[in-house]
Amino acid sequence: MTAFWSKPAGRLLLFFFSCNLLNVARCIFQYHCTTLLAWRGNHAFDQDDCLRAYYDLLQFAEVQRTQPREFLGSNTPATSGLPVARVPRKFRRGTCTVTIGVLKDSGYVPGERRGPNLPASDIGNWVGLGHKAGVVLAGCVGQGQPGWTWSGENSGLGVFFWTTNSGKDMEVIPAALLMPGARPEGLSNGTSDVSIETA
Repeated sequence: MTAFWSKPAGRLLLFFFSCNLLNVARCIFQYHCTTLLAWRGNHAFDQDDCLRAYYDLLQFAEVQRTQPREFLGSNTPATSGLPVARVPRKFRRGTCTVTIGVLKDSGYVPGERRGPNLPASDIGNWVGLGHKAGVVLAGCVGQGQPGWTWSGENSGLGVFFWTTNSGKDMEVIPAALLMPGARPEGLSNGTSDVSIETA
């Protein structure tokens, strides 16, 4: 993955390559941008903050590697026998938050039409989620808009970019705050919650 940016005249220009040549069309066009007030809040996010939050996700993904995990909400029982990643998980920098979550638990998401047919959990890996976040970063955030894309084997996970403290950001509570006995702590790299994972 490569990202190059400059900020002449206060505008972020982003050229991002996150897919190999065989998947470019499939990878690039699977995202939704939105102008919903609930996602953007009263003040626009700073694109540089989004880039930093995205890098935090990539750093976390690099440590977790490509090991498959079952991603599920705090109250959903594991069913796959794989290691578990409890979500939502937020990567927050200043005015921008990147959130990884199960779509079924994420409330209204513009462009998602499966409704009650969404899976309660899905299989994925952190590196794949990082790649999907790069698609939203280039397609939506680079245009100054919040947005999201699907991920996971059954497209049951969401990778979201929205303004910190917007209505949507406040609605989606990190799994670390929902788990009994959890003691969330701010991490030095700017993330706003701890990851709850089991081997």
